Amino acid sequence: MIQQLGVNYLNTTQAGASPASLSLDQRLAPQAGEGVKDDNIDLLYAQLKQLWEANPDISSTEIIDCLRKFEAADGSRPYQAIPTHTPALAQVMNRFKEEGGEGSPAYAALYKGVGLAVVSNGILNSFMGKMITLPEEPEDW
Repeated sequence: MIQQLGVNYLNTTQAGASPASLSLDQRLAPQAGEGVKDDNIDLLYAQLKQLWEANPDISSTEIIDCLRKFEAADGSRPYQAIPTHTPALAQVMNRFKEEGGEGSPAYAALYKGVGLAVVSNGILNSFMGKMITLPEEPEDW
């Protein structure tokens, strides 16, 4: 995901557009439609919709927490892992936008949640990269 954001950044700078002028959902748009369609998004969207209808001022951390605890119809937890958060939230955000919820506080929380998911994934990738890298040999005295 972070790699794809980097590729999108390079593509926009080469095309002459400033990446700062693009919103996060515009930068994530190519990723949201890529890959296999996630069958759990419909159920996740319904659960999140119930949450923000009950509490329109829902926070991004509450959305991430709901995502992590989400249980699919088969009993699995497909969004428990950090790398799954960004694509799932991007799909939910796009769907909510299509339904006209773009200006709502819930949309703002989803937007922050996607940003939080991207950063969390970047931190995880950085940590894993450091753990995989072999330590340097110490110099002889």
